Amino acid sequence: MNLYILLIFVLILYKFSFAGWKGRFQDYMCIEKTNSIKGIFILLVFLRHICSYADYNGPMDQAAVWIDRMSRQLIVAMFLFYSGYGIMEAIRRKGYDYIKAMPVKRIGSVWADFAAAVSVFWILRTLMGKKYGFSKIVLSYLGWDGLGNSNWYLFSILVMYLLTYVSFRILRKNHWHAVIGVTILSTGYILVMMQFKEGYWYNTVLCYTAGMWFSLLKTRIDRRLETSGAAYLSGLLVTSGVMLAVWQFAENQWVCEAGAVAFSFFVVLLTMKFGVKNKILCWLGQNLFPLYIYQRIPMILLRRAGLAEWNGYAYFAACFVCMIGIVPIYQCWKRRGKSRMI
Repeated sequence: MNLYILLIFVLILYKFSFAGWKGRFQDYMCIEKTNSIKGIFILLVFLRHICSYADYNGPMDQAAVWIDRMSRQLIVAMFLFYSGYGIMEAIRRKGYDYIKAMPVKRIGSVWADFAAAVSVFWILRTLMGKKYGFSKIVLSYLGWDGLGNSNWYLFSILVMYLLTYVSFRILRKNHWHAVIGVTILSTGYILVMMQFKEGYWYNTVLCYTAGMWFSLLKTRIDRRLETSGAAYLSGLLVTSGVMLAVWQFAENQWVCEAGAVAFSFFVVLLTMKFGVKNKILCWLGQNLFPLYIYQRIPMILLRRAGLAEWNGYAYFAACFVCMIGIVPIYQCWKRRGKSRMI
């Protein structure tokens, strides 16, 4: 397990670059670099999930287990932040036509992929002898319930897309007002979800709105940080200070929200001067959906086969290889689906 963390660090350092204390990368929010950052965190998501299927308590596991416990929900913060940033950038480039197309091209497309994943898990669980009631199946397709898949994340991101669509349809003439609307609606979503779901369902969703705000403010932020090293250092200190406060008040969900947002900005500040951009991590980030949503399938099957009990490390390696192998299968399925539509 510790070797896995070492592997992640090696990948980070591979083609690692430094802009210098007085400079910054102009392309720190480009797709290649943001995908590389997402690639790092999908590897940590794999670590989180596999630790729920097998016990890793040996002396060679302690560093990995510690990192997993300390990271908590922060491992998904950048997925939401970059998603909000990307949506806002698309709106600014393409205008109102992008908003009008969101129900089909964004919300509908993501839900269709999610529904396909639910179907795969449903078939898998049925073959394993599981039986589900009609209501559970329907709610699973809506994301409110799950069949072993990571439904909470897709439910949250789909709701964020929906809130974005509603706010921009109503306040389309002013991006600032529309993002304020998304922020207010997202806060309302959190308050509602607090009554029904556990904290991990909602304690990172404001990272999505933070990404939208960063898109609007990026030019001003860049200009300010270019001319003031003190401002850059202050940003690092403030965001890291908020994150430290989270460890003291982790039971408060609003503190967790603030910590997740602070963590997102902290990572963005680091990427301004420290460049992580290589083909391996970028590939992982590009294939975030299948890697995230389908990675539990080999974990379920190989655990059922007894590999987790026989040898946890062999189980870890086999699950990782299978997770990577899922990507070309998913890509092939997507290509066939598109060709049939054409």
